[in-house]
Amino acid sequence: MRAPGVSLRRACWLIGMSRATPSYGLRLPPKDAPVLAAMTALSAQYPRYGYRRIRVFLHQSGFERSWSHTHRLWRRQACWYPRKRPRKRVTSVRARIHMPFKPN
Repeated sequence: MRAPGVSLRRACWLIGMSRATPSYGLRLPPKDAPVLAAMTALSAQYPRYGYRRIRVFLHQSGFERSWSHTHRLWRRQACWYPRKRPRKRVTSVRARIHMPFKPN
């Protein structure tokens, strides 16, 4: 967003953003690295399990996380598997095709 000759203060004021936002860095990635590694390994081992079931396995491994925190990490890691599409079922009673009985 910053053009040459535009200060950070001016650029932040123009778009209505706090001046602290551009220099903000996340503090959680080093703390969550072992959880993410375990979560990735479990999702590779059990590809059809969702974040709720993986959270149970993490809890058994000693990682105490709330369901919301687990879901946030799950989305960030993109461990989900594509949903199965439902099978196309054949109807038991088919509608009869009406034959034309006069022109037009």
